[in-house]
Amino acid sequence: MENLNQLTTMSDKEIQDWLRKVSASVEINVLPTALLGVNEKIKSCVYRNMSINAKTAVQKYVQQLSTANIGKSEILDSILKLENLI
Repeated sequence: MENLNQLTTMSDKEIQDWLRKVSASVEINVLPTALLGVNEKIKSCVYRNMSINAKTAVQKYVQQLSTANIGKSEILDSILKLENLI
C-alpha cells in the first residue's frame, strides 16, 4: 500500500490523471474494492478529485462492498492493480 500513500503527496491534477488511467485500465469494481483497505486520508484524496456523480457512485459501491464478504486477498489484489498505475 506504499504506492497508494503517494496519492497524499500528489497534486490534484496528478491524482485526476491517475483516476483517468484507473477508469481506462481496470474493471469497475477495482477502485471501490481497494478503497475498503486504505485509510481515510487516501480516500479523501481520491474522492475530492472525482466529479460529484462519480464520487457518489463509488461511495455507494464501497458501502455495498463493506457489507459483503470481501476477502483481504481481493482487497490487496485491487490495491496492487491501482498501485501499478501510479
